Amino acid sequence: MKHLSVKNILLPICLLIYSYLFWQHKLGINLSAFTVLLLAVNFYLNPRARRSNPAIFTAACTVFTAIFFTVNHTGLNGFMVFLSFFICTGFIHIYRSQYIPSIILQTLYSFTQVPVVWLDKLQHLPGNTQHISPLWRFVRRGLIPFLIFFIFYMIYSIANPVFGKMASMFTSNIFIFFEWMFSFISLPYFFFLLLGLIILTAVLFYRFSRSLFKAEATESEFLARKQQRLPKILRSPYYTLPERNPVALKNEARTATWLLILVNLLLLVVNCIDISWIWLGFNMPHNFNLKQFVHEGTYLLILSILLSIGILLYFFRANLNFYKGNKIIIRLAHIWILQNMVLTFSVFLRNWHYIQFHGLAYKRIGVMIFLLLTLIGLATLFIKIKQKRSDYFLWRTNTWAAYTVLVLFSAVQWDVLIVNYNLNHWNTAGIDTDFYYELDDNTLPLLYSRISDVERQMNAQKSLPRPWAYRTDIEEFRQMLDSRSMYFILNWQSARWQSWNLADARTAEDLEKYNNYFSGN
Repeated sequence: MKHLSVKNILLPICLLIYSYLFWQHKLGINLSAFTVLLLAVNFYLNPRARRSNPAIFTAACTVFTAIFFTVNHTGLNGFMVFLSFFICTGFIHIYRSQYIPSIILQTLYSFTQVPVVWLDKLQHLPGNTQHISPLWRFVRRGLIPFLIFFIFYMIYSIANPVFGKMASMFTSNIFIFFEWMFSFISLPYFFFLLLGLIILTAVLFYRFSRSLFKAEATESEFLARKQQRLPKILRSPYYTLPERNPVALKNEARTATWLLILVNLLLLVVNCIDISWIWLGFNMPHNFNLKQFVHEGTYLLILSILLSIGILLYFFRANLNFYKGNKIIIRLAHIWILQNMVLTFSVFLRNWHYIQFHGLAYKRIGVMIFLLLTLIGLATLFIKIKQKRSDYFLWRTNTWAAYTVLVLFSAVQWDVLIVNYNLNHWNTAGIDTDFYYELDDNTLPLLYSRISDVERQMNAQKSLPRPWAYRTDIEEFRQMLDSRSMYFILNWQSARWQSWNLADARTAEDLEKYNNYFSGN
């Protein structure tokens, strides 16, 4: 009871802080400060979570992403602050859990329970006990009929022009009434507070699904032999039949053996070609379509790797792990996994060759991150088969790996790195100069200082028989830089401390050196 009273006091306090930090302010140091505050409140309300390794680790990752959001202020960084915070919140409240997919579902479930929490709080207010229950019953019983009524209302208004005109007048009057009613308060501020109240209710009054929690509790890291029993109709007290089907298992083992032999031989040929062609002295032939070679080839090879993982998961899902004659199958599976690792590195080299010819871009970096996660997935699959681990082990390990990799990579200021790399690229005609228009404002000072290099790349594009960059006018590019810089500086000068971040502060300081309008101020 005391625990709930503390939450009831903290909710309005946190809502006031939320309003002060975020209303009419962009995300900056306010997000980092509020995230750390809510983490501290959650650990205070849930002292057992202080001994939970997943809760402590995700809290450290959340603080890490929050700090780097203030320093670098990138979109990926901001996304990871939210994702890491909500994952950490789940682990704080369900401190025995170690499974990220389950925690994500539990946190989503907590958000769906927000109206239930509000009604529960209203029901326990002094003097309201007799009135809320009938109101809740009325809402539950009236919601479905109202939705059905609304569907027929829309159908008739579209099908019947006369009724449609009447419905349009009725709807307009309803909107006029609500505009008049909300004219006394700020509607945007109302929804802003509502959003904050929903988030804080889901975080402080966290509710989890017991069925999801029990489902995770029944999972095991290791596989167990499953006894396949006959249907009751085939059982008889007068004679006995074997309860397992060794013939079916033996046939499956033969199928797996032949399949793994064939695909290993096929992949061996492909890997030998890739090693001799892509690994050892890659030379691009004349009129060779590098874009098709990388894009289509990369996606198809990634698909083949994922299919390989799926096939192995199917064969090693159950009793084949305990089959007496499975040693050859396990060795073939391990060889196939190792060959898929070689193939993954070949895909990495394809992408790397493309970067060497055409520079960095979001998708190329994304492919690199995905290939790293694929290697981790193949390594854990190797362990799963060798140690007879379960699919739960595979999902748990790989989701933790993906989470950690994303947290670490979110600390990089990718847009600035891309511009730096591309402006120093040897192949001036191979860089997509249109991409410079799409990058973050923090790249503006760098583009100003290296505008001669941008012009050189644009001129190289013009000299191509078929240029693949559409905007190659350097004066147009200068105008874009000037307009974006002016807009950025005006926003920065009007911003308050809540929106402050180091990346924008440095950008604003550097832009004054390159923009004539502000250098004169």
